[in-house]
Amino acid sequence: MTIHTMPGCSINYSTSNLYLGTLTNQDCDSSTGGSGCSIISASDSSYGMSFNLAGAGVFAVKWDTDGIRMWNWNRAMIPSDIIAETPDPDFWGLPAATWDASICDLESFFKAQVLVLNINLCGDWINSVWNQYPYCPGTCPEYVSNPLNLNNTVMLINYVKVYQQSDAVVTIQQAETNSNLTGAGGPIGVTNGVAVRGVWWGIAREKMLGMVPVLLVRLLFAGWM
Repeated sequence: MTIHTMPGCSINYSTSNLYLGTLTNQDCDSSTGGSGCSIISASDSSYGMSFNLAGAGVFAVKWDTDGIRMWNWNRAMIPSDIIAETPDPDFWGLPAATWDASICDLESFFKAQVLVLNINLCGDWINSVWNQYPYCPGTCPEYVSNPLNLNNTVMLINYVKVYQQSDAVVTIQQAETNSNLTGAGGPIGVTNGVAVRGVWWGIAREKMLGMVPVLLVRLLFAGWM
């Protein structure tokens, strides 16, 4: 779990009591190798085969003036309020990761956000550690360039849901083009917020402006079958 910023934002161990994971890099500056400030989940079933064997699960992000917080649960542990579409982060316990606003002025670094589901394979990090694993043949680019190696690769996303507190100001703006994301061009559709039970509003839109407190992503499967 990582956030990336322009120069000037970093976190330290003084807030480690606010999350369950382990801080690995303190500098959030994406220009320093692109690693950002990372926190590793304390759960050994938050990814990979153990994640799939546990029935996959839900990842949640809360973003407000206090900072950015992330949780993840396997299927059997998904909170009932999430299942009921009335999410209440106050009852979710300690997050897996926290980037607290007391350490970095996140409002200065995070403005309009666009949600991108990135399924790129390989990259700087995996290329640097690929040879550490004897069961990884050749190089990562060589491996993924063979379609036969990807026959059983599956990612099943059950839903992506965004919630805003009902008393918060919602800003929705039509994006003129999506060519900067896909290269295909064309308009991006926007759907206005729809009220749901409880104190949260569900907001479904591709272009998210301003602060969007809670983002939920549920995966049914991710990886190799």
